[in-house]
Amino acid sequence: IVLSSPEYERAFGGMLAWESTMSSDLSPFFGIPVESSLVPGRETASSGGHFVDAIHGNGAVRILYDEVGNERIVYALVHTKYIVITSSTEAFVTLLTRLH
Repeated sequence: IVLSSPEYERAFGGMLAWESTMSSDLSPFFGIPVESSLVPGRETASSGGHFVDAIHGNGAVRILYDEVGNERIVYALVHTKYIVITSSTEAFVTLLTRLH
């Protein structure tokens, strides 16, 4: 999903606020909502899915992992004018190269 947004600060704040329901809201596109997250490199899963920060394709992204550590939703604000939402960092990097 690629959306355009003319107001970076407002878009970023809105995305952070949406994180709590994003998985269920986007379940028709990204599958069953995430109920718990296991971030790779951490020992235990946390209840309730939550996003973590990462860097991919020279850009900051937010990633939601599922209970077995699979990426389920990856999103970022790109070039301060696009919101990119996808299912993996691989797809994100591919889209990022096409938005340049």
